[in-house]
Formats: sequence, structure tokens, C-alpha cells
Amino acid sequence: MRIRSLLPLLAIVLLGAALFLLVRGRGGGGADGVEAATRSGAPPESAPTDLEAAPPPADRPELPEAVPEPEPVFAETPAAAPVPVALPLGPPDRDRELHGRVVGAVGQGLAGAELVITQAAFRGFRLSDPDLGAVEQVIGRLQTGADGSFRLPLEPGYSYDLEVAAEGYARVRLRNLAAGERAEIELPAAATLEGVVRRGDGLPVAGARVALAGPDQPLQETTSDVDGRYRFADLAPGRAVARVLPVDEAPAPLAFLSIEGGERNVRDFVIARGVALRGTVRARESGEPLAGARVETLDDARRSATTDETGRFVLLGMKPGTPVRAVADGHAPATGLAPAGSGADESASLDLELEPGRSLSGVVLDALGDPAAEAWVAAVGREAAADARPFRVVRSAADGRFVFEGLRRDRAYGFWVHLPGQGSAWLPAPEAPRSAGQADVQIRLEAPAALAGRLQPGGNEAAAGRWIELQRVDALDAAEAMPAPDASRTVRADDLGRFRIADLRPGRYLVALRGANGVPELPVEVELHAGEAYTDLELDGPGVRSLGGVVLDPLGAPAAGAIVWVFAEDEDPALSRETRSDAAGRFRFEGLRAVPHNLGVQPDPDAGPQVYAALRSNGVLPGAEELELRLPVGEDLTGRVVDDRSMPVAGADVVARLDGRWGVAHARTDAQGRFRLRVPVGARVDLEVRPPAAADGGASAWRPRSIAAVPAGGDDLSIRLLRKL
Repeated sequence: MRIRSLLPLLAIVLLGAALFLLVRGRGGGGADGVEAATRSGAPPESAPTDLEAAPPPADRPELPEAVPEPEPVFAETPAAAPVPVALPLGPPDRDRELHGRVVGAVGQGLAGAELVITQAAFRGFRLSDPDLGAVEQVIGRLQTGADGSFRLPLEPGYSYDLEVAAEGYARVRLRNLAAGERAEIELPAAATLEGVVRRGDGLPVAGARVALAGPDQPLQETTSDVDGRYRFADLAPGRAVARVLPVDEAPAPLAFLSIEGGERNVRDFVIARGVALRGTVRARESGEPLAGARVETLDDARRSATTDETGRFVLLGMKPGTPVRAVADGHAPATGLAPAGSGADESASLDLELEPGRSLSGVVLDALGDPAAEAWVAAVGREAAADARPFRVVRSAADGRFVFEGLRRDRAYGFWVHLPGQGSAWLPAPEAPRSAGQADVQIRLEAPAALAGRLQPGGNEAAAGRWIELQRVDALDAAEAMPAPDASRTVRADDLGRFRIADLRPGRYLVALRGANGVPELPVEVELHAGEAYTDLELDGPGVRSLGGVVLDPLGAPAAGAIVWVFAEDEDPALSRETRSDAAGRFRFEGLRAVPHNLGVQPDPDAGPQVYAALRSNGVLPGAEELELRLPVGEDLTGRVVDDRSMPVAGADVVARLDGRWGVAHARTDAQGRFRLRVPVGARVDLEVRPPAAADGGASAWRPRSIAAVPAGGDDLSIRLLRKL
């Protein structure tokens, strides 16, 4: 079987959503943001390049939920100084070492380039908690050798990110790398971006957080100074997204930019004042105001305020429609949307009522029954689609215990537990909510399984870098409102077409190569057992299948010169591929994806008057080599297309379809409005008439017409078109 590839790793249309989560994970004010690095050895600045905000592309493909992930933020890890690398002797370990070279624009090795390898805590899992952000652990730091080479020993089966920087060059980030992979990393000349943040009245805005990210550009943040000025250095060329988050004014819309490599780029921002949101937080049961409650926005600005003794709060710089959440001890969170402002001060009001919350606790045990410390535990609401916080995430203590506070009393919660290297567990949500006095939940981890394999190369598409999806079979059968966060996993093939993924829960999986539209191709089912690794799975790579056969006439003789065309069912028919049958009637297509295709055959159009009709077939799977396509005997279906005054309509397209779907014949009316179609003998076809365009190229004056179940062999059929009203 063969399987198909995923959407491009990152598209600019995804950067806005990515930036939303990355900046949000950074927290509130600019004080805890990371300053953009400035290198003393940067190339001389050229004349400024003014940047216009480019609109996002219109074709925004739907992203698979598991990939790509938002740019994570760094966890608190002691910063170790990079050290020169003494590369070990011998060839790199193609199973356990990420290796390669860092080079400049002309291919020269860059000695002393700094590399930081990181691993995201939840990479590949459908998991999100607005309080948690995206957590990332620094695995190691080092420098390249004299020729720009590097070698990094890594644990196989996991996904890593690599950030690379060298003096005078752009800082770049490579995502989803794996142990054993080779990476040739070219650093472009560094670019800069600078500008001024102003209000609508022209006054500068100090202290505004400015964030920037791109496909290969690591997230950078800086803060505007007292004059409203900001500056980024070490930027990679290409598309990027910028976001301005002032302290008291409204956040600026996402700006889609194009960074010119090696240039000084300039982009100013003008921000609006925003709405002053005022309100009160109360306990729903008693109606009493709640002092000390935290009120915060659930956008990337993450503005927050604390209620006073009367339960009142004020949030400045709000945009209408921004989600707002109130949290207080002993209560479940409540959410609302900021309304539009009114009056001279552009103020709005929003009151929030909090219901009493409840706590749920438990203990995590490893596969041997011992307490499991530092495990990630997620509480997953059964009706998560209606909850502003479908996931709550905590970590287990040294004794394996965990506690969730402020959960809703009317909601049933399931628990998903993950401890890297030791396995995962999934406890689905019960039908009814667990009571607060119910005994602690005990969750025991299963020894993890692993899966490894290779994509078979072939066709015109490379197997390297393609995405493979794993789908748990039990998740497909379950009727739960919210599947487990690990119900679907993805892994990327390395430069040799190999893939490996660790920390899988035991069970049955469907494994498939992701297609260009995100839909997995024909899956292979495998069963994984606890503590074992399935290492020999082979999947057909992209474009490796062929399709062939022979075209015959109704008597079984080879039909030479027939036109055979094919296209995948998930593709536009305009992308169809054509070939002609040879003297023996044979045809063949190479490099087809392993998805159902539509296949059509038309008799040789150069052979004079047609004796046979065209043939259509759908749902044909590539891999078949001896298809037999027998052309049916045809007969004519003739007629005339006229308007509402019985005048002939020339240039109208007439299409005959079988089963209301597949076109088997097409003709265009002549000057007298006549047409002739060759259709299978005895067939009943549906006719579709498409009027010609107006003489000036505009819309036609007539309406299209459809006629069902027209028998073949009909003569002088008259089809009348009606004018549009």
C-alpha cells in the first residue's frame, strides 16, 4: 500500500494563529519578554525598505490539529554557555545523532555557530491550556566545528527543534527534526526591522510589546522605548507576522510583512485607544461580590486585573469581542465577550457570575505500580466544545499525586496522563460528573510502545520530510464527545525517508502517509504491544504507484489511439493526466498517489466517424496493472438548442452524463443550434445545456437547462432555453 503526504510544514496563513499562541505563552507585560538579539558584527545597514502590510493569502488551508504546533516558549532552564565541539571520530550514528553542517550563502562552513536544541512538551498531542502555554525544554547547546559541522546525540522517536545563530547572519529555527537525520543549514545575511509605535493622535507609545515570527524565523520580542521606537536584528528574509501589544491601548491587528534579506526594513504601527471595560464579579449562588478575583483576557495580549473589595475591575485597551475570563478560589471560571464601547470615554460593561467549583485529585503510578513524579496530567471536559477551557493541565508531585481546583460541578472530566519515556494512560470521562467526595482517581501508566519504518521512494516526489499520521482504532470507534489527546499522532520522515515515534499507548493503529490536502491515504493497520517496538513497517512513498491496462473494442480487439485520462478523486479534473493507447491497445500511468482515481477512455478522435462511445469509471485504485477497459458500442443522440423565440442558439455546450455524474459525451451547437452526441447503445443519459456567453464576453442571457433520462438514439431532440429574469 502507499500513503500520501501532508500539507506544507508551515504556511504564512498559519503564522497568525501560531503567533497568537506563542505570544500568549509569554505572559502579560513586556518586562518578561525576550529582547531581540543585536549583533555587533551585522552587515552595514542599507537604505530603509518601507514595508506595507500584505493581506494574508485567500486560500487558508485547514490545518491538521496535530501539526504544525505553535512556536513554544522556553521553560526556565539554566543557560549554559556554548562550547566548541570536538567531533567524534568515525561516521555519524544514523540512528541516534542529529548531524550536519551550518554554512553561509556561498556554501562556506561557519565555525563557532551557536546551536540550541529544544523539545516541546506536548509536540504532536491535541492538548492546549491557556494558563500553561507551550512549554519547551532545552536539551543542549553547542557550537559548530571548524568546518561548520555538528553532531548531537538525541533520543530516537521524538521531535526536536534546532535554533541556529552566527555573527552577521540571520537567526533561523528548524522544526521537527529527529535523531539520525542530516541537516544542511544555510544561514542568510541578517536583516533588521525597526519602526515607531504611535497612537492615532501621533503620540508615541512606550512599553508596547512587539512580537515577530516567520516560517523559519524564531519568535522574537522587544519593547518600544519612550519614543515608541522598536528594533529587531538577526532576521531571516521572507514572510513574517508582526503583532503589537501595548499596555493600555488596543492590540494592533496582525501585520503580514515581507522581510528583505540583508536590508534595513522599516514598519511603523498606529494603534487605537480601545475600550475601557468595567464590570463586577459575583458569586452566582449568593450574589455577593468576589474580592481578589482575577479577570483576564484570553487573547494574545493577556491583559489582567484583580477585583477590589466590591468585586469591581477595569481592563483598558479592549477590543469588542475579546474573550474575558474570571477566576476565583473555590469557584469555577466564568467567561464572557467584551462588548462594544459607547459614550465619550468609549467604555463598556461586563459582569461575570461564578458558580461554586470543585476539586478532583488522584495519583499517577508507573507500569510497576510505583508513584510517577513530574507526569503531565490533563483534565479533559466531556463537553469540551462548550467550555472555554477544554483542557486543564498540572504535573504530578514527587508522590505521584495531583489536584485540579476550580472544575465545573456539572461537567464530567476524563484524565490523560503522559510521562516521556515511561508511557501514557487515558481514563475517559464518565457519563455523570464525579462527586467532590469521591475517592481519588488512580491512574496507572502503560509501558510505552514505539513504531518505526520507512517510506519507499518513487515517482517525482521525495519521501524525505513527508508526514505520517497514526490514528488509534479505538478512537475511531468511540462515541465520546472528546477523544484522548493522543488519539492521533504525526511523525515526519527524515532525509532518508525513515520515521520513528516513541511513547505510544499500546493498541491498534491506522498508519498512513498524509496527502497534500491533509487527508491520509490508504492506511496500514498495525498492533503495538506494551514495551515493544514495531520497527519494520514499510509504506509506499508519494507518487510510487502505477496504473496500466488495455483498451478493447466491443469485440475484444485492441483499440489503438484511444485517449485515456486519469485524475485523483480529491483533485480538480483540470489536473487530469492523459495518454494514448499503443498499437496493442495498452496504456500506463506512473507516479500516482494511492487514493481512488477517476478513469476515462475516449475512442481515437482521429479515426473518422465514431463507432464506439466513451467510457468512464470511478474509484480505481492505482497499483492495478492489467485493467481491461472495453469501449461500448455507441449510437447518436442528436438535437437542437433554441431560445424562447425558437431561434437557434449557437455555441451552447451540451454534456451527456451517466448516473447524473460522469460525462460520457460533449458537443457544442453549430450555427443552426444543432448538436450530435455519441453515447452507449441503450443508455439513458442526463443532458446538461450550458448557454454561451454574451457577445461582449459577459454573462449569458439564458439560463442553463437540464433534462433527465434521455434515451440514446433520440433524433431531433429540441431543447428550449429560457431567458433570465
